[in-house]
Amino acid sequence: MMISPDSYVELELDGMPKEEVYRKIDELRQEIEELKQSYEESGGVVYPTLTTKISMMREYLDAARSFVIKEGWEWVPTPAELADGEFNVKLNQLQTITLEMSAFRNLPWRRVLSREKKKVVTKIGEEQNGTWHYKDPEEDSLKDMLWEDFLSELSSLHMGEWDEMYLDPEALDGVQWSVKLEFSDGTRKTFSGDNAFPYNWVDFMNALGMEDGEEEI
Repeated sequence: MMISPDSYVELELDGMPKEEVYRKIDELRQEIEELKQSYEESGGVVYPTLTTKISMMREYLDAARSFVIKEGWEWVPTPAELADGEFNVKLNQLQTITLEMSAFRNLPWRRVLSREKKKVVTKIGEEQNGTWHYKDPEEDSLKDMLWEDFLSELSSLHMGEWDEMYLDPEALDGVQWSVKLEFSDGTRKTFSGDNAFPYNWVDFMNALGMEDGEEEI
């Protein structure tokens, strides 16, 4: 049974020596990484409560950070935490995000979300004879959503901790995907995969207004 972040601080950190608090924080970080790795190596074939547990442990980590700062101790972020923080700052410049997927014997398709007049605009793309054709989705759960709210959803996914490439070397046929982010300063960031996905892929798909990672053209 999971406890609240406040209860975690009270039961695990409060009154402990600084060295013990740091050890607890390292244990939290290690367990989060192990859970992420377990999920990704399983191909997502694990109970979805695993991602819920990761989210709760991140809340414990945030509570621990506040506790350390309150005590006047030094908080030292990991390289992954620094990268994630920098990525989320960069998200404020995001103009377009494009998800492209293809599968064996199926035509590739895209889902493109762009910022227009502070709102989210979604387009669905299908490739035909080397040319991409776009249309509005039949159902758009993000219609009228503010762009800043969409960015908040993305920032909660900790995409700055994602690997640039996910690969299952044992799979012969399956799903290939890429996620391309384009920013207002002209820079781009791309993630991709071949039959392998980040641990919170379903949450990412939901953030893009998709259901169970599927899209109908």
